[in-house]
Amino acid sequence: MKNKYCRYRDLHNEADVEQSFVRRLLHDLGYSDEQIRPKDSLDRLTVGGMRGLPQSRYRPDFALRVDRKVRWIVEAKEPGADLDAHAWQPRAYAILLNGDQPSERPVRHYLLTNGAKTRLYHVDHNRPLLELNFPHFVDGNAKFDELCDLLKEERVVQVKTEGVGGLVMHRPSITEVNMAFSWCHQHIYKKDNISQSDAFSEFVKIISLKLLSDRRVRDAFPGSLDEEVFEVPQDRDVTPSFPPAGIRAGRLFRA
Repeated sequence: MKNKYCRYRDLHNEADVEQSFVRRLLHDLGYSDEQIRPKDSLDRLTVGGMRGLPQSRYRPDFALRVDRKVRWIVEAKEPGADLDAHAWQPRAYAILLNGDQPSERPVRHYLLTNGAKTRLYHVDHNRPLLELNFPHFVDGNAKFDELCDLLKEERVVQVKTEGVGGLVMHRPSITEVNMAFSWCHQHIYKKDNISQSDAFSEFVKIISLKLLSDRRVRDAFPGSLDEEVFEVPQDRDVTPSFPPAGIRAGRLFRA
């Protein structure tokens, strides 16, 4: 069995999948070596740690960087690996990268493959957008053509029009919320050099402000509760009133 990049029998381990299959795909999509950032050049980020997910320092096998920003990432596993068991890691990594640039959220997709099966995910969706088997990677195959269309350079740098002139709100999954909570708590604890209990207290203050803001959004846009993505116009103030009870005395408002 073969496709346009390699023979399946030549994929013996994760390194073979990376070099003989994935890297050839990336070049075929038109990306240069400068845009294809390998694992060793990427930052390790802490992912997991909630809802039974193991906490680890993780970085994907490749990140595709265009205009100085990572646009999508790739995780390659050895042939036969269970893709379901590994999907949360690249997704968590992408969410953390987008958290540093929330107004743009440049990382849209992640690709997960073990050679035999390849799945393309949008970072905001639980289910894959596409799933391709090894033989699908040939010119003229409908799934392969769709994959190429979604991942080509000019497509991944398109700016979402709904983000212009307002605040785009996305409904996260429970897994995403738990990962964000874990990251924020650990970040406060490590950066402020305080105890775990004090870090939790600071974290509660931040969540209180977020809940107050969300309540104002709900009151101003009641129909938004049923939507996965919606925009708050720039001229609508949904920030909570200050000082919220019981918060001003804390470190959150220190000079």
